Amino acid sequence: MTLTLIRTSRAYRSLAASRLVSDLGTWFAYVGLAASVYDRTHSAEWISVLLLVGLAPSVLFGFTLAPLLDRLVRRHVLVAGELAGGCAFVALTVFHGLAALLTLAAVAGVATALVRPGLSAALPNFVEARELPRANATMRAITSSAMLAGPPLAGLVVASAGAEPVFAANAASFFVSALLLSRLPRERLQQGRTPTRLRLGAGLALYRPLELRGLIASWGVAQFAWVTVNVGEILLARSAFHTGDVGFGLVAGAAGAGLLAGSLGAGYLGDRVPSGTAYRASLLVAAAGVAAAAATHSFPLALVAVATGAAGNATAISYAHLIVQRSFADARRGQAFGVFSACASSTAVAGMLLAGRLEAAAGVRAAWEVGAGVAAAAAVISWAGSRRALPERVGERFDDAGVEVRSGTAA
Repeated sequence: MTLTLIRTSRAYRSLAASRLVSDLGTWFAYVGLAASVYDRTHSAEWISVLLLVGLAPSVLFGFTLAPLLDRLVRRHVLVAGELAGGCAFVALTVFHGLAALLTLAAVAGVATALVRPGLSAALPNFVEARELPRANATMRAITSSAMLAGPPLAGLVVASAGAEPVFAANAASFFVSALLLSRLPRERLQQGRTPTRLRLGAGLALYRPLELRGLIASWGVAQFAWVTVNVGEILLARSAFHTGDVGFGLVAGAAGAGLLAGSLGAGYLGDRVPSGTAYRASLLVAAAGVAAAAATHSFPLALVAVATGAAGNATAISYAHLIVQRSFADARRGQAFGVFSACASSTAVAGMLLAGRLEAAAGVRAAWEVGAGVAAAAAVISWAGSRRALPERVGERFDDAGVEVRSGTAA
C-alpha cells in the first residue's frame, strides 16, 4: 500500500525523498554532534544541553512565529529553512569549539522548527483524502527507517574519520532537500494563504475546542513517557539486565524496529478504526509495552516489550497528525502544527530535566513504570476531552478563533 502511494504520485514521491534524505542527515548529525560535545566535555550533562538547544527553537517558533507558515509563501519558508540548516552544518566543518557547536546546532534547530510543521501542514495537499492516513504512516516509516540506518552508519564514519564528514553529509542532505522542495508545485505545498493580519503568538486560540485541547494536552503529557524511555534505554540494558553496550544496541534496535512496525501498522489501519479511537488505543499499547519492559526479568521479552511500546508511540504520532490535518483548512494548518509541535517540545524539555533525576533516584524499572502510567494518563486525557467527535475527513472544521464551522463524524 505504501509503495503504491509512492509510485502513483510524482509530487508525493519527491516529498518522500526529501524527508528520507533530510532524516538520514539529521541522525548522522546527531551522532556527530553528540560525539563532538562529549569529546570536549566528557559530560553527559552537556549532551542534555545539546538536546535542549535543538528543541528550544521548536518551542519558541511554535508559540510566536508559526503563522509565517500560513501568511508567507510556504515553499519559500521551507526552502529557506533547509538552506539555513545546510549553511549551519557547513560552518560546523570549520568551527569546532563547544560554543560554536551549540550555537550552530540551535540554528539547525530553527530550520527543523520551520520545516517539520510546514510539511505536516502541506501533506493533505499531496494525496487524496482517503489516502491521507497511509501518507502520514509512510512519512513516519521514512523517519523510523532513517533512525534505524543513520546512527550505525554515522558511528562508523565518526570512529574512522571524525565528525567533520558527518557534518558535511548532513549539510548536503539539507541542500538536496531544499532542491527537492523548490521543485514541488507551489499549490501542493500551500493551497491558500491566510488572508487575515499576522497575529504572533495567537496560535493557542486554534485549540479552543475541548476535543482539540484534549488532543494537544494528551500529546504533551505523553512526551514525558517517551523521554523517560529514551533516557533510560541504556540503563535498562546495563543496570537492569547487565547486558552492557551490546544489550543497549539491541534495546535501541528493538525500539527502532517497533517504530517502523507501528508506522506501517498505522498505514494498514487507515480509516478502518476512527482516528480518535486509534490514537487513544495506541497510547494504551505504548503504555503496556513500557510497563511490561519494566516488569519482566527476561531480556528477550524486554526487547519485545520495548518494540511494542515503540510501535504504539509511532501509531499515536500518525493519528495525532491526522487529526490536526483534518481539523483545519490549509490556510491555518501551518500555525496549528507549529503550536502542536511547540507544546510537545515544551513538555519534552521538562521531561529531559526530570527523567534523568527520576531514574537516578528510583531506578530505571520504577521510572519506566511511571512513564507507562503517564502514557496511559495521556489516553485518559484525550478520552475526557472527546465530548464531541474528532474529524474523520479533511476540511475546515475549526476557524482561527477555534469556532466550529463544519461537523465531523463519530470517532
